[in-house]
Amino acid sequence: MPSHYATLAFPTPLPPGTCLGPYVLTGCLGDDLDGFDYAAEERHSGRTVAVREGCPVGLVQRIGVEVVPLPDAEADFRDWLARWTRLTGHWAQAGRSADLARLAPSALVRIEAQGQANGTAWVCLTPVTGRTLRQVAEDGPGWPDRATVDAGLHACCSAVEPLHRLGEVHGSLTPERVRVQDSGAWCLPLPDTDPSRQPLSPWLALEQTDAGRDAGLATGPWTDVHGIAALAHWLLTGSAPPSLSRRQADAPDCWAELERVEPDPLRRRALRSALALKPADRLGSVAALRMALGWSEHHAPVVAEPKPGVAPPPPAPPPAPVKPDRTGVVTLVGLLVSFSAVFSVLWINHEPAPPEAPPVPIARTAEPAKLVPPVAAPVAPPRPASAVVIAPPPTAAPAPPPRPVRSAETAKPVRPPVAAASRAPVPVPPPVQTAAASKKKPSEACIDWLRRRSLEIGGAERERNPACE
Repeated sequence: MPSHYATLAFPTPLPPGTCLGPYVLTGCLGDDLDGFDYAAEERHSGRTVAVREGCPVGLVQRIGVEVVPLPDAEADFRDWLARWTRLTGHWAQAGRSADLARLAPSALVRIEAQGQANGTAWVCLTPVTGRTLRQVAEDGPGWPDRATVDAGLHACCSAVEPLHRLGEVHGSLTPERVRVQDSGAWCLPLPDTDPSRQPLSPWLALEQTDAGRDAGLATGPWTDVHGIAALAHWLLTGSAPPSLSRRQADAPDCWAELERVEPDPLRRRALRSALALKPADRLGSVAALRMALGWSEHHAPVVAEPKPGVAPPPPAPPPAPVKPDRTGVVTLVGLLVSFSAVFSVLWINHEPAPPEAPPVPIARTAEPAKLVPPVAAPVAPPRPASAVVIAPPPTAAPAPPPRPVRSAETAKPVRPPVAAASRAPVPVPPPVQTAAASKKKPSEACIDWLRRRSLEIGGAERERNPACE
């Protein structure tokens, strides 16, 4: 019988295709002393999630799909199930409060949903990618530097502090449980309900062992302080912290490795105080550990990423596009259109000025341009038609021949006449005889005859007076 119960004490996982609430299991990812981890899909969205089923080793067996407690283990299984349900509820509440308080993702794995089925409880978790802290440290590409260690430990402090306010303790801060995601952030998965069952004695505090429980030591926030300091010792020195027996015996070389790698005496004192054997001699809270290490509550240490060379600074983001002001452009276009319209109208209505008529050459004898009353030419006695007038020869230089008078179209401007004092007088040609100028002026005898004639009465024919001819 005992061998039969020992065989039944190791339950088997659920087969693929089994439904847990709204999720369909697609495969088993792993198991531990508290249950199984499955890959699953959400039915209505097809999203991939992780489902953890509570199935403690040594307390239950699986018959079909049901989880059935072993004989004489019903009470222990009920206590375990109540403790596990309370822990997952507080875990989900701590993750939400941490996200709201710090406006940043919490290092606690997020619980999306939880429920009960097949005689046990299950929770839906956000999938966590990456490797364990031990794989990252030992498999390379290099051991984490001091800045990376400080940033990861600060994230652990910020994650477990909300759990402490709810009365919960993680208790499983070991290199195998802490995971480093692909982004470099640390993530804390669900802890074991009873870490004393794990063969991890170098990482356990005294109150987590049977000897500590027998001595009446209780777990609390100081237990997680011990776990964080143990991780720091391992990351700084490359080895687990001294065993409980060596610390209890206070061996002289107990802290030699820590003193060799940690030059700051204040940090050495803080880590040794956090790794004290008894809870009364240990730092009592995460806040005290953070203060002793010089970390701010809201400002995490900066992670110095390894750089193979001097990388150029990232390009500045392009400036935000500014909407152009089109008011000036519209105004300018309107002015140009207005000017174009006015210019077009002026160009259409424009009549070319007639060419300036050249001045008509004026005879030198007439001189009509001068405002001088004309002088009547003296009346000369009638001459016979055969008579020829011979002009006297010129006494001065001969005058140039008269220029021909050109028409208005071909005439060119004539230079103004030069003053008379500056050149020799030019003989004036005889005036041109016109019909009005060739008529003789009546004599005094003709005028007197005409006056007497006008006073006479009658007479059809009147004799002519030779004086009026």
